[in-house]
Amino acid sequence: MVDAHGGQVSMTYDSFGNMVRCVDRAGNVTSHRYDQRGRLTHTDLPTGGTIDCSWDDLDRLVSTTLANGARTTLDYDSTNRDPVRVTDPCGGVTCLEWKDGLLLRATNPVGVSLRFSYDHHADLVSIENAHGEASHLIRDDAGRIVETISPGGVTTRFGYDDAGHLATVVTPDGATWAHRHDVAGRLIELVAPDSGVTKWEYRPDGQIARVIDPLGRVIERSYDDLGNVAGMQLPDGSAWGFAYDALSRLTHVMAPDAAQWTYAYDVDGNLSGVTDPAGFTRLFTDGLTASITSDGHGRQLHRVDVDPYGLPAAVTDVTGAQQIVTRDLCGRPVEFQDESGAVTHVERDLAGRIVALVSPTGLRTSYSYDACGRMVDVTDPVGRVTRYSYTPDFQVATVTDPTGETARYEYDVMGRVVLSHVPGAGVSQYRYDPCGRLVFSCDLVHGPRHFSYDRAGQLVTATNPAGGVSRYDYDRCGRLVTRTDPTGGLTMYRHDECGRMISVIDPLGRVTEYTWDKTGDLAAITRPDGTVVSHRLSPKGVEEYIDDQLVSRTLVTSTTRTVTIDDYTNPTSPWRHLFEYDPRGLLLTHNIVPVPGNESIVDEEPITSSEQWWYDAEGRRVRHLTLTGDSIDYAYTNTGELGSIRHSRLGEVSLEWDAAGRLAKLGSPLGQQQWGYTNGFVTSHTSSRGSTTISRDEMGRVLQVNAPHGDFRYGYDDSGSLTSADGPDGSSRRWVYDTAGRLVTTTCQDAGTSQTCHYDYDLAGELVARVMQLEPSDSTVETYYRYDPCGRRTEAASSAGMREEFRWDSRGWLAGVRIVDPTRSQEFITHVDTFGCLTDVSSPTGRTPITWDLAADEPGLVQVGGISALPLPDGGVLTPLSADSDQARPWRQPAINPLDPYTLIQEPLTADVSMAGGHLGVADLVWMGARVYDSATASFLTTDPLAAPPGSLWEATSYGYAATNPLALADPLGLRPVTDAQMRQFAGTIDTRNLWDRHIRNVFSWETLGGVGLATIGGALMCFGAEVPGAMLIGAGGNMVFQQVVHGHVDYGEVALSGALAPVGGSGLSEIAGLGTRTLLTRGIEAGATQVYVMGNYHWATSPGPHNAETYLEQVGGETLSGAVFGGITATMGGKAYDALPDSIPTGHFGPITQSLGLGKSQHPSSHGTIEMAS
Repeated sequence: MVDAHGGQVSMTYDSFGNMVRCVDRAGNVTSHRYDQRGRLTHTDLPTGGTIDCSWDDLDRLVSTTLANGARTTLDYDSTNRDPVRVTDPCGGVTCLEWKDGLLLRATNPVGVSLRFSYDHHADLVSIENAHGEASHLIRDDAGRIVETISPGGVTTRFGYDDAGHLATVVTPDGATWAHRHDVAGRLIELVAPDSGVTKWEYRPDGQIARVIDPLGRVIERSYDDLGNVAGMQLPDGSAWGFAYDALSRLTHVMAPDAAQWTYAYDVDGNLSGVTDPAGFTRLFTDGLTASITSDGHGRQLHRVDVDPYGLPAAVTDVTGAQQIVTRDLCGRPVEFQDESGAVTHVERDLAGRIVALVSPTGLRTSYSYDACGRMVDVTDPVGRVTRYSYTPDFQVATVTDPTGETARYEYDVMGRVVLSHVPGAGVSQYRYDPCGRLVFSCDLVHGPRHFSYDRAGQLVTATNPAGGVSRYDYDRCGRLVTRTDPTGGLTMYRHDECGRMISVIDPLGRVTEYTWDKTGDLAAITRPDGTVVSHRLSPKGVEEYIDDQLVSRTLVTSTTRTVTIDDYTNPTSPWRHLFEYDPRGLLLTHNIVPVPGNESIVDEEPITSSEQWWYDAEGRRVRHLTLTGDSIDYAYTNTGELGSIRHSRLGEVSLEWDAAGRLAKLGSPLGQQQWGYTNGFVTSHTSSRGSTTISRDEMGRVLQVNAPHGDFRYGYDDSGSLTSADGPDGSSRRWVYDTAGRLVTTTCQDAGTSQTCHYDYDLAGELVARVMQLEPSDSTVETYYRYDPCGRRTEAASSAGMREEFRWDSRGWLAGVRIVDPTRSQEFITHVDTFGCLTDVSSPTGRTPITWDLAADEPGLVQVGGISALPLPDGGVLTPLSADSDQARPWRQPAINPLDPYTLIQEPLTADVSMAGGHLGVADLVWMGARVYDSATASFLTTDPLAAPPGSLWEATSYGYAATNPLALADPLGLRPVTDAQMRQFAGTIDTRNLWDRHIRNVFSWETLGGVGLATIGGALMCFGAEVPGAMLIGAGGNMVFQQVVHGHVDYGEVALSGALAPVGGSGLSEIAGLGTRTLLTRGIEAGATQVYVMGNYHWATSPGPHNAETYLEQVGGETLSGAVFGGITATMGGKAYDALPDSIPTGHFGPITQSLGLGKSQHPSSHGTIEMAS
């Protein structure tokens, strides 16, 4: 058989017509042998593997044997042809009961069984588990399913037209979806419960010609002579073109801007190369025993070696480091050897379920299951047990951690979470409309929010907890074009012909422009002040420029596992940072040298400073020799938790954790501290200077604090915003907010005095004026604020003669603060390096250099001036000065003024620098990651780098702090409000998974690429509307990638589980992409987010622990966000591979509209004008 390109497949048959030899187009030979009855007895695979089959006298297969000795046997009763026992190569026996050829019961090797019942037509009507809980299928006389009933009694009904086509689906909540077909049986209309109608029109040959969404937006398709999609015209008139070879394989994709992608294939039809519009090529080689990915120069990027039966056995990354998988005779992984040689053992029962994981250092976590096969207990290495219970419909009902605290979940009839009570997160509530879209949510961070949608499922209004309404409008392709916030501020978005966002115009008319390269990647951003930020690829690495001034350069040298970063943020004194990693991707050394004159010579200059790290077999940090010469040693308990930290100058810190993994005791030169928890929240704190108790409501909001220096009471409005604080001496504070969540009035009452401040804002949410009235002096002080075109505060000038001037560098970091009062002027000059770390503060009193630990994702403080610093797991920082302080240790970090929680307490370190929790303070300003916070105005000096979630209190207040609830929330990175539980998780984690580990090694790992391939297929299927199987593949692939990138390994049982869970997630997250069109990208995001929400709960439930609110929020929230992103990316990739979509094409809302807003998400405009929802 010869194909159109000359590829030949030849087959040889014996005289009885049995194929005995097959040679594929690549020349690989598969041969077969048969016995005298024509039964297959032996197969030789091209890989060298063999398969032997044996048969009984009744021609029934009784065994298969592989070359490695793996033997599967089948036993039968009497003359029946259906096997009653199947014994796998590891000895596991699956028992099957049959009657008249129908399977009645299946029992796996450990006794988990399912029973099957049939009607008189032999159609399946029920499946019953070991607890007697059954799912029922009700059929009509034609055998069609008319009703399904879950074990919990949830019912879905189906109706059919006279031709037998599906006509109606009535979901368990009573919503009706109507399907209408033409005389040929093709679906022509889908009517949603809100009366939104999606229509399909067909060509005479049956191909889809036009798709019309509920708002009348049309996509038109054209085809070539072989029926391949040759063109697609979108509702705005833009067109995409596709070309194919004679075998109908996609060879070219043409974008509306004439950019072109080219695809090549090997002789066997496998994708062998992709060339993007810029001319960059990736090559793929699929061999019998290995698959290799390389760049256009032939350099190997990734290699997967497989066994003779196609199972991955070894993976070699771009650095040459190798991971090895050992499998049992059933092909299930039982050992994982990482690049350093450390081995993780996986113990399984006869059914293949994991019953124990043994880490490289011997830490053993065991798992047990109920009679239905559901995991019910997880026991950590010291015997602490986390327990799980389920609803009749197999949803997680409760999770009880080792301390006895229980998380509870309630679901509606659609399987969506409607109420959760999670320790450390409080109570959350959700409601949905008949189309499954989230219309109400309430939680600790966001408060109560309401949402409404148009018939295309696009979010059109979001009402925040204070009653303010945001409105959203879209273009013909469903891209967001305007957003109107509760104050009337209008933000506009513009897009190019490819659907990429090219400009954003804020409510004050300030324009930010985006430039894209030929491949669709962001090439440059032009800010409102005219500065241009661009990234360029050169032989020396990836370079960042601002107005053509080089700012930084990054070069990854994979062969030596090094990353070289040149920091030009101070052009007069550029520095080169050299990072060296071990095969696991753990940072070993960091050397700093001046950038040499010849920039291509890495080691020209002598090392100026250096630091080193050491790790154990678990990959945990055990020692750090800092840039300043200090040594820090880390020791771990037999549970794997951090037990102590010893600093060569600051002494030893001892740590104890409760059974749920929460910090319970901390001993340091500061003294002993102890924390108590109720429902996951801190409710007591004891130190050498006294005890504090904290009372909370069911949402987790603080109502009262009884501290050694007095009692404080707090009040909130219906939105959850802090409105009052009353102190022990009659002093009080009051806060008033407008419907946009902005602080408009504060009142301070102290002994004999009062102070009232009124705040005014412009349409962009910038604070422009503060009027302070003082009593009894009856005086008024007015302060006016100015901003640059990028929204950064540049001046605060008061009528009392006080003036603050703020100077910003070209990157947007604060470069200087000048404070002028009637008697003096003082200036602070600050410098932030290329890593975003404040490294230098200068003032008239001198210069203070600041040193950071860059090994983790978020840098940790090492030294300020000549003062050593050690970040602590409670969020504080140990310094010699803090050890001598007589101030009581705070019950939470960052430490706050209990009478005014918007004010952070700062402890002086040097003449210019102070500490505020884990943050640095300069000129009474607090540096919080990406932004600088001003306690005096309870706001940041710059806008939020991330856009706020729809309906959040900070959506129109991007300068606001802690979502108007600074007692329960904080913002350690200047990006997003987080709970105290999340804050403690952030502070208590020494994250050794750094730049290399996250972005080099794991992204190029075989599981990651395998997962991307799996999800790509899912994306391809979704191009053709096959959304359930497409969602399943994206789910499985997304889980595969998530496990590898986050955990560093993959459990394939989880991959299979995630594929099954993908289309039925019930998380309320299927509108994770937010306000944009239901594009291929959007549908991938929906599938990825929904699946990963479910798998996030599964990962959290099955992880070794701790199982508490911190880990739950991190696991489920983080995986949901990752799943959303991955689902979108891989759906787009699938489009590339199959339907030729080089990037997501905004195609409108087509297909069943079952979208709903995600829980606890944020939004930001994507390159395609959608609003993407993120945790």
